[in-house]
Amino acid sequence: NVAYMAYFWGLLPSTGPSGRYNAAIGWIHCLCAAGVTVLWTWSNHLRQTAPAPARQVQLAQCFFSGWILAFGIALTVVDQWVGSNTTNYVMISLFVGMLALLRPLVALALYAAAYALLHQALAWTQADPSMLAMARSHSFSGTVMSLAASIVMWRQFSMATVLRRQLTQSNAALEKKQQELSYLATHDALTGLRNRRAFLLEAEHELSRAQRYPCETEIGRASCR
Repeated sequence: NVAYMAYFWGLLPSTGPSGRYNAAIGWIHCLCAAGVTVLWTWSNHLRQTAPAPARQVQLAQCFFSGWILAFGIALTVVDQWVGSNTTNYVMISLFVGMLALLRPLVALALYAAAYALLHQALAWTQADPSMLAMARSHSFSGTVMSLAASIVMWRQFSMATVLRRQLTQSNAALEKKQQELSYLATHDALTGLRNRRAFLLEAEHELSRAQRYPCETEIGRASCR
């Protein structure tokens, strides 16, 4: 955003036929940067809160995604002054769909609202009916593709999360079984006392130690001289 602000405000002309367009693009990037800064501060605060409130996390996710979509809508509406380009909205919508990890119903509501807003706003700056129809058509296709990408990414994320949880539970169960087997290998299951194998293992350990450090030894006690 800062780079675009410097480019459109500092390097391009501010007067003439393109002056209004350059100034508007610069202001859109300025507002986007301000909003992202506020939302990033909020998100960072939630990230450092343990545990973070689930409802606030979901709200932050929706506000962040909605703000970025609004940014794409604003760029596309202003672009109608110089053509019928909708690339900004399509690319930003795909960006949100692939990275935001929105729940399908939330994504559906968000994209439906975004397209409805863009559908109406395009008429504010696009006077040519054929160009307007083409821009609306391309925007609709981009919205559908972005929604599909969002659903696919959410599905993959959900499957990965479930598999990770199952793996964690399986590892915990396996570790518990290993501890039980290790205990049963050296203890009697009925009385809980050490069995013959445990006695032999400890005897071998004491004899090895006695060979290294000459001293009197017995199981459970050693008296080195």
